[in-house]
Amino acid sequence: MKTPSRNVFTLSASLLLFSLFVSIGWVEIIDDAYIFFRYAYNLVNGYGYVYNQGQNVEAVTSLTWTLLLTSASFISIPPEISSRIFGFLCGVLIIFLLWNEMRDKNISPIIMFFVMVFFVTNRNFNASIMIGLETGLYSLLLLLLYLSAKWYTKSVQNQFVFSAIGLLLFLTRPESILILLIIIVGLFFLKFDKNERPTAALSILIGGIILISLWRYSVFGDYLPNSVRSKSLLIESISNLNILLPRILYGSYYIAVWLLSSLILTIPAILNFRFLLGQKSFSLFVAASIILAGFFTALINSGDWMPFSRLLTPYLPIITILSAISLNRFVEEKKWFSQKRINLIAFSSAVLICFYSLWMLSPISFFKYEQWAEGKCYEDAGSLLKPYLDKTTVIAPEGIGTIGYKLKEITILDFFGLTEPYIANNGTVPRAVYNMGKHHYEYTMRKHPDLFFFHSNLGNHIHYLNKWGYSTSYTTYNLMNENGELTVGIKNSLVNLLVPPLRTGFYVQQIETKDIVRNPAAVWPLGEK
Repeated sequence: MKTPSRNVFTLSASLLLFSLFVSIGWVEIIDDAYIFFRYAYNLVNGYGYVYNQGQNVEAVTSLTWTLLLTSASFISIPPEISSRIFGFLCGVLIIFLLWNEMRDKNISPIIMFFVMVFFVTNRNFNASIMIGLETGLYSLLLLLLYLSAKWYTKSVQNQFVFSAIGLLLFLTRPESILILLIIIVGLFFLKFDKNERPTAALSILIGGIILISLWRYSVFGDYLPNSVRSKSLLIESISNLNILLPRILYGSYYIAVWLLSSLILTIPAILNFRFLLGQKSFSLFVAASIILAGFFTALINSGDWMPFSRLLTPYLPIITILSAISLNRFVEEKKWFSQKRINLIAFSSAVLICFYSLWMLSPISFFKYEQWAEGKCYEDAGSLLKPYLDKTTVIAPEGIGTIGYKLKEITILDFFGLTEPYIANNGTVPRAVYNMGKHHYEYTMRKHPDLFFFHSNLGNHIHYLNKWGYSTSYTTYNLMNENGELTVGIKNSLVNLLVPPLRTGFYVQQIETKDIVRNPAAVWPLGEK
């Protein structure tokens, strides 16, 4: 078999395996994705780039992903479907770009096959791009930034392409600003190419970042998305060791688990950096900037609660290329093994990882990867209550995604701060390590929501809400059905209206809340509010 044929076989096999693992390991859309879906709904229906109609708050982190979903909604493809389509297409494009780059770098066919199989069977990758979030798009843009770094110095047009990709990254995930700042500093102070003409790239990057930030400030009154404000503790981490040290510890654990899950790809990639450390390669500098900035973000945020290592998985394609280069160098040197033995080991390992990955999926996939049970309960409760609510209703759910999309016209108050700039800027956190967001229970009660929904330990929130009159103003019920259970707090004046419809879909039991004790895990390192 000739090398070109082997390369085509690798591409075909990779795409087939990717499609197979996405299909068999099917995952449900995550609750946070429905926040994007509601933004798309409001844009299509003329309400603007808002979550709650009439409130200019950027409660999502990815404008580009929102616009993609909106564009599909304009042609009647609902975001529940288009998010899957876009995620899958991003995966296909990533696989093709990886294959093409390895072919350009003359990677041995057996090494190409080996690393591509390990990449497409990686559970974090093939699942994280299908949960409705921007992970696949962000991963694709990171890969394109790295690939475009090879030829950005050849002309001003190429510099424009490189910088445009960088700005799309900034609009896709705000934490990519760290990557862009490192690259800007590198272009200013480091010499990568004697023919380098970085003026255009620098001007576009710096000017674009400033313009995007000014646009955000003019529309939302902030230079950053409110979603970042509500979840970020960067200033607090830098100024307070009681915040910083636990976050670094948990972040290190998060990174270590991810590295172990992709060990076959990460070890050769690390070795590749050691081999190329002395080279003044701009593309390698960009790769290092991307990966190190990503690790720093995970570290300072103490990881992330979402499945499939969403903070780090977007960097896997670049790591795969670096791994292939490193392994290819080893094969060319043939210090310990003959070519025949290398081929046998690589092919056998690739086959084994396929069977192992399928075996790991089988309990999930063939018996269905279950939706977050409480998410289905939120959907059920929203459906039952919808006929009895109007646009003046305010709901404060612990999880805003599913129920917010079900009740698109209803105002949602997120007591974690996503929809509330006041909480995002003035709130506090129950623990130093990763939290769902900030809290300000006094502010939440001052807004007098008509309903509360809780899905976690009642001591997480109700104990603190009670300090501001929750138990005297709301009657609380436990809701149970075949999908799971929720807790709902209903304003006393609305009990007779809203409890009967809930009884048609749930077993409803009133519970007493005035003596609920706090969750002992909450230590409030910055004080309670």
